[in-house]
Amino acid sequence: MKKVDGKEPVDGMTWREFWAILGSLGYRLQAKVMAEWLALVRADIDAAREKHPLWPLAHMIAGFQNDERMVGSSWQKRGSTPLRLKDAVKRSAEFLDKVGFLPTPSDQNEEKI
Repeated sequence: MKKVDGKEPVDGMTWREFWAILGSLGYRLQAKVMAEWLALVRADIDAAREKHPLWPLAHMIAGFQNDERMVGSSWQKRGSTPLRLKDAVKRSAEFLDKVGFLPTPSDQNEEKI
């Protein structure tokens, strides 16, 4: 994210936009409050330990709950999300599905992301 004069980021994407992109690819997403979501992520990391893809970032998870940028308050003054960023997120999700990291949307019968 770019910073202007060391201040808040001026580009990026909101969580709502990120989830909308995944929804457009067919993923059925269930909303969770941040504390509940972070607890689920933490439990998943703790269960898989070094095998979890987020293991290298596990130390950062606790700090997310108190980070204003995570709840969107710092995004209120920014402009619209660049189309190239939205496209990059979509292509990344498609790639992660293709290599088996994400479940194929049609395989989500009982599984929730």
